[in-house]
Amino acid sequence: MTEVPVIDLAAARHGGRAERLTCARAIDVAKGWSVYGKLADENEQFLWGILEEASNPNRERNASEQKIGDYFQACMDEARIETLGAT
Repeated sequence: MTEVPVIDLAAARHGGRAERLTCARAIDVAKGWSVYGKLADENEQFLWGILEEASNPNRERNASEQKIGDYFQACMDEARIETLGAT
């Protein structure tokens, strides 16, 4: 069976650029277009919202929210990570 290139429109949908995929990779991408893939995507967005809310220093947070939020914010501070030379 020959590999036929196809276009990855899912990458473009998420802000990336469309790229050519092999058929095998296209099947892997299409697997994410199921009910379970949609549920996983929605769960990820929901959890991201919780983390962003916990990292907001302008709201009242309990000790656990503060630890989680500060850790999340530190992980998202790419400029600081680059300055420290971490890879």
